[in-house]
Amino acid sequence: MRRALIVFAAVLGLTVGALDRAPAPTVSAQTAIGSVVVEGTGNGHGRGMSQWGAYGWAVDQNKDWRWILDHYYGNTALADVDTFGTIDVQLKALDGVATLGVVSYVNDVRWAGNVAASMTAIEVAPNQFQIYSVATQACPPPSGVPMGWTLLTAVPVAGPIEFTTGNGPVDANRMTTGAATSALGVCDPSGKVTHYRGSMRIEDGNRVVNRVLVEDYLRGVVPKEISASWADAGGGRGVHAVMAQAVAARSYALQPGRWANGICDTQSCQVYFGTASRASVGLAAIAVEDSRSDSAIAQTVGKVRVWTPGGQGAAGSIVSTEFSGSNGPR
Repeated sequence: MRRALIVFAAVLGLTVGALDRAPAPTVSAQTAIGSVVVEGTGNGHGRGMSQWGAYGWAVDQNKDWRWILDHYYGNTALADVDTFGTIDVQLKALDGVATLGVVSYVNDVRWAGNVAASMTAIEVAPNQFQIYSVATQACPPPSGVPMGWTLLTAVPVAGPIEFTTGNGPVDANRMTTGAATSALGVCDPSGKVTHYRGSMRIEDGNRVVNRVLVEDYLRGVVPKEISASWADAGGGRGVHAVMAQAVAARSYALQPGRWANGICDTQSCQVYFGTASRASVGLAAIAVEDSRSDSAIAQTVGKVRVWTPGGQGAAGSIVSTEFSGSNGPR
């Protein structure tokens, strides 16, 4: 402790004796510290909407989702777009695979008139595939012919190979009504299974794509970009932050010209985890979709931000509505 006092005294320009025996001299105005300025930002790139800021505006300041979007995206306005169409989502973790295996827990994988519990496409030459099926829920081995599976193709067929399923009708909110686990499960080489609504295909160049309705896509984005539990905060006021996130995510995905070959599923685009996942074929599914974020998406169905005259883009065009955890100081 004595050593610490000596060091502290030296920093202040005092003597040890002054500390021990006499009051410290008055610090002159020239050496007094009036303030300390700290510059920095919170988590995220700091552009567009602050997700924590949206939460604060909704919960603490009782602002609605429209006000929040106006606040963060200047020179833009709300508009409606047709989201009955689909969006292509590249599954980056599967780039370069030569085998695509899909599983249906309602025994409904479909390809070229064939229906089975599980199917796989195996590339045997550039963009040439053999298709196999099996009557049980199973993932193929990472390489080689799966034992016990039935060959469906007498000769290899050219890609793309697309697997579909009957995933329920589309409701008024432009979402499919089937359960998350009725969606196709995609086999990862590690053995993990991830469920995705819509269809799955493997393309030339070993690129795996989920073709999915726009609003269904958002169901796998919004609860991964923020917590769906925010909707419960502040006696329910937090739902406006979730609704603002839904509009921002929709606009970001649909901004024309940004995605030449479809959007991707990582933070390089925006995070998308499908509907549910399993650690392996036989284990229980863990949901990704959440009824609270689903509701926020439905309440803003088809809503996007577009540029107004004087904005950075052509008036009426969809805005690339970036967002991050925080764009304020910490």
